Amino acid sequence: MPMPLLPEILLAAALLTAAAPQERVAAEHEIKAAFLYNFAAFTEWPSSAFSNRESPFLVGIVGRDPFGSILEETFREKDVNGKRISVKRASDVKDLGACHLVFVPASEREKTARILESLKESPTLIVGEAEGFTATGGCIGFFAEGRKVRFEVNLQAVNRAGLKVSSKLLRLARVVEGQK
Repeated sequence: MPMPLLPEILLAAALLTAAAPQERVAAEHEIKAAFLYNFAAFTEWPSSAFSNRESPFLVGIVGRDPFGSILEETFREKDVNGKRISVKRASDVKDLGACHLVFVPASEREKTARILESLKESPTLIVGEAEGFTATGGCIGFFAEGRKVRFEVNLQAVNRAGLKVSSKLLRLARVVEGQK
């Protein structure tokens, strides 16, 4: 299994500060894609989250996809605990119920409460980029610190989903209180 990319993420975040504005948007999504892979690699799902041993690890994007082909490029030849990674895009969260990780772009800010409610009972790591995402019940939220991409973890939401996040990942995160 390929090693997770935590050192590469930190290097890419440092380089982001030197990028031109149009390059910064693309670089930001490359960094977020690498973070998504690491979130998956450093999170444990219950065995019941997979229908069988051959089931892929499903990453879902709800609404407008800000990544384009970046996710597939980031996940190419990687796996999560021996499971190949498959990306699924949908305009409605109802079509992403089987996903293990769901990304909620900032463009879906108005639908965040409905998305979180829809996935509330599932073993899904819900990651978003809108301001205050974790405070509203999301598991992991991206935020900007200066020109760097950082993330925060709502442990109550992670626990509600029946997931376990590695202490290695939590050391890099800002741990926050949020809605259950």
